[in-house]
Order: sequence, then C-alpha cells, then structure tokens
Amino acid sequence: MIKGIIFDLDNTLYSYDLCNEVAMNAVIDYALKSGFEREQFLFAFEKGKKEVKERLGTNCAATHNRLLYFQRTLELLGQNPMCEAMVYYNQYWDNFLEAMKPYEGVFDFLNQLKSLGIKTAICTDLTAHIQYRKIKQLGLEAYVDILVTSEEVGAEKPDSKMFLTTLQKMEVMPHECTFIGDDYKKDILGAKNTSIEPILLSDRKQTDVHRVSSFYELSKCFDHINRRWDWEAVK
Repeated sequence: MIKGIIFDLDNTLYSYDLCNEVAMNAVIDYALKSGFEREQFLFAFEKGKKEVKERLGTNCAATHNRLLYFQRTLELLGQNPMCEAMVYYNQYWDNFLEAMKPYEGVFDFLNQLKSLGIKTAICTDLTAHIQYRKIKQLGLEAYVDILVTSEEVGAEKPDSKMFLTTLQKMEVMPHECTFIGDDYKKDILGAKNTSIEPILLSDRKQTDVHRVSSFYELSKCFDHINRRWDWEAVK
C-alpha cells in the first residue's frame, strides 16, 4: 500500500524548459539595452556558467546558482558585478516565476492524494530559497508536506542521500513510496538504487520503468481504493 509519493519539481510539476527560455530572453533583452551584443553576452554567459560548474563540481546545489553565473559573466565582460549582477539575477528569476504554470492535472492528482491522507514530498536539486519560491508561485504549498533540496542534503540526485533523507522526513519505508520524475538518470535510477518504485513522467519511451506522459494518465492508473498502482488501467 502506498503511503507516500515523492515528486521531482523541475520539468515534472511544470515546464522548467519553457520558463528558462522566457527568463533568458528577458536577461538578453536587458543585456542588449545595456550595450552588449547578443552573441557577446551569450558567449560570456556560457563560459562563466561552465567555469562555475567546473570549480564547484556537479554534486552541490551552488552549481545551479544564477547569481554566480551572472557575476562571472560580468567579470568576463570587464564589468563590475557589484553594480549589475543582482539586476541580472532578478531579471532572470522574476520572469521565470511569472511564466510558471503547473502541468494540467497536477492539482487533481494532488487533491486525490490529499483526500487519501497520502504524504507528499518534493525532492529536488538546487537551492532551498528558489525552490520554495517556485512552489509558492505554483500554488502548491498546501499540497506538499515536505521539501528536500540538494542544498539541504549536501549532494545532488541521483545520490542516495537525497532519497534517504526524503524517506526519513516522510517517515515511510522505500516499499511504501513512489518517486515520480522526468530525468531517467537522476530520478529513476536514483529511486531504484534506494529501492523506491519510480515512475517516469515523459513522452520518451523507456522499457525498464513504468512511464506516463501526463498527470491525467498518472491519476488513471492509481487505484485509490487499494492505494496501489494499476498498470493494466493504461494498457
């Protein structure tokens, strides 16, 4: 019987890719108004982002920090980041958050879980501050019981510490839980390695894991009477 469901956040409960595109377009518009050429700014941004990631490694939340990206971008462009790094940072996140919308069917499924008393958690890479802002912007704060970020844990998915910390906070056993995410390596393999049943939310075909393409399909295959997954329902 399912007692808890863990969700990834980005590209699972909403479209990160769409919001990132909107946010970067706003940043580029600001850079153009500040006198930079588009290609000049983008080259510096990608170079700065790469340098930040190489310096910090791939297993910490700070590797996603846009403020560090913009700080290094401006340094590479010969500008003092004290003046503008926060402006670019706010341009990015203000536009990102404004563009956010939950995927269709998210609230219906979460309401279903809430009515059954099933615990819910979000287990996500990135820093706690911005992930809390995203959850609030999506209107999910009343539907999520627990948030675990890679900043809190000190490691990123698929590190088992992310999944084990979430289980500990939820007070459920691995076999009583399901992890739903869009990233095969980070979400699916990470869950499998901690004995949590994973579900891939994606249009991409994957033969070694249960897969759904929408929250409506996810809801359809959840047997709310017996609190288990009924995969025959989607065949």
